[in-house]
Amino acid sequence: MHAPTGPAASHKALSEMEVYLYIENLTCSKEAPPFRVYLNLPRGDAPEQHPELLVGNLGTFGVKKASDPEGPRGGNGLSFTVDLTDAVPRLIASKNWDPRNLRVTFNRGYWEGEVPQVKVGRVSLYFK
Repeated sequence: MHAPTGPAASHKALSEMEVYLYIENLTCSKEAPPFRVYLNLPRGDAPEQHPELLVGNLGTFGVKKASDPEGPRGGNGLSFTVDLTDAVPRLIASKNWDPRNLRVTFNRGYWEGEVPQVKVGRVSLYFK
């Protein structure tokens, strides 16, 4: 990730802006579980230990069909937008915000059986 520039570089300005995490081209050759999205989870810690870092949920219904190159989406998979506007001031206050070193963790939701390999094409951070 590149550090924000201009008004987005200031923590004060950030707390007054809309902030979005874009997750693009999530693909899988099989049906997949939903995923919970966490920001800046400490390395080695279980996501369940940090509910305050949960910023969104990704429903993967239809990912197999969306990932099929012969399908209607041409194999592009699914894309999601997670609104971080309320989470960023909380992360700044807890000194857990550095947009140059943003760690995004995907933790599977409830799923019976083996979890298939899921790929994410790109994760981007946008300020508005």
